[in-house]
Amino acid sequence: PAPVTPAPVTPAPVTPAPSPAPTTLPPTLAPTVAVPSNCDGLLSVAERRNGILALLELISDPSLLSNPETNQYKASEWLIEEDALQVCPSDVQVVEQRYIAALQYFSLNGDTWDFCSRAEANNGSPGPCSTIRWLSVDDACKWEGNDCYPIAGSTKIAKLGPDDNGASGSIPAEVTFLTDLVDIDLDDNGGINGKIPESIGSISELVGFDVDNNLMTGTIPESIYDLPKLKYLDLDHNIFTGSLSTEIGRLDLLVLQLHSNSFTGQIPTEIGLLDSLTILTFDTNDFTGPIPSELNSAFDLEELTFGRNNMTGTLPTAFGEFRQLEFLQMSLNNFNGNIPTEYGQMTKLTSLSLNGNNLDGEIPTELGLLVQTTMMLFHANDFTGIRVPEEICDLKIENGGNLGILTADCGGVNPPVVCTCNCTCY
Repeated sequence: PAPVTPAPVTPAPVTPAPSPAPTTLPPTLAPTVAVPSNCDGLLSVAERRNGILALLELISDPSLLSNPETNQYKASEWLIEEDALQVCPSDVQVVEQRYIAALQYFSLNGDTWDFCSRAEANNGSPGPCSTIRWLSVDDACKWEGNDCYPIAGSTKIAKLGPDDNGASGSIPAEVTFLTDLVDIDLDDNGGINGKIPESIGSISELVGFDVDNNLMTGTIPESIYDLPKLKYLDLDHNIFTGSLSTEIGRLDLLVLQLHSNSFTGQIPTEIGLLDSLTILTFDTNDFTGPIPSELNSAFDLEELTFGRNNMTGTLPTAFGEFRQLEFLQMSLNNFNGNIPTEYGQMTKLTSLSLNGNNLDGEIPTELGLLVQTTMMLFHANDFTGIRVPEEICDLKIENGGNLGILTADCGGVNPPVVCTCNCTCY
């Protein structure tokens, strides 16, 4: 067809009526759309289509872009035919961002989200939206759950969602082409499955990767350890498997949450290199072996959990140096030996769970220094012929303290532990 003349053109309506894309769409059959002025009036409909597809073929496999059954096809056809913004091939960053964000929408079944689906979703009833709907004419970085770079006028996506929106399906590998992403936040959707993209390590600016409370599977990709700026790795409450790589020590994490998965193997000694951690959770997996002695300098830790694994060895005395620690959970393992007296130095501790192990010896009187603690669990261990120290009893709420839950093996006739302060006895 002949090129469009530079004469003024009619802009695309803000809310175009959706129409299904034809099964085959050769250039000569491309539907007529308004060519936006920033194309300088020099592109025909077919030329615009071909120009955009040429860019998208650098991101997605061309065979996926041409297959009407794929999400890549749906996203590309939306961008070319339905998107009210009607981007031009010359706007490379806008084309790439809107395509990848749209692909995220289709891959995660956006039409079924709880809120802020596209206006055409669910037969015109897409749920409430107090912000900006996905696939709207607005910048993709402003769609609900996304964020723009904090630079005046920036349209670059800094954060990619959605979180807590009932999303399902798998994360498309193409999101890793957004190499300037700072945050991927998909937590609390409940239905996202599949694996972490193998090429995630190419997102060199990534600071946070948060996918907890979903149905994701597979192992942690090795490329994730190539992310120099990663601070928050939140994978809990999924179905991840495999062991934790020794490469973990290459990261500089503040938060590492792996609990409630199916990880196996021993925790590598390199975990001790993460000395800036504030939260570290391993509980409810199938980790084995001892707690690495190298984990001895994370002095900013506030939460540390190892419960519900198959770990062995003794309780590290070095944890007593973690003076910021508020939550320590070591229950339901095979730890043995004594409770270190040094644990009485963790004066910010509010919860101490040591139940369900093979601990013996005395319960240290030094634990009576933990005046902020609301829960201490000592039951289901190998303590024999001992008493719960009066110093701990003095922490009970009825004695003016904060300790509401105190458990021990003090039940039955001739119990192995004597408690004189209204313990919950087992």
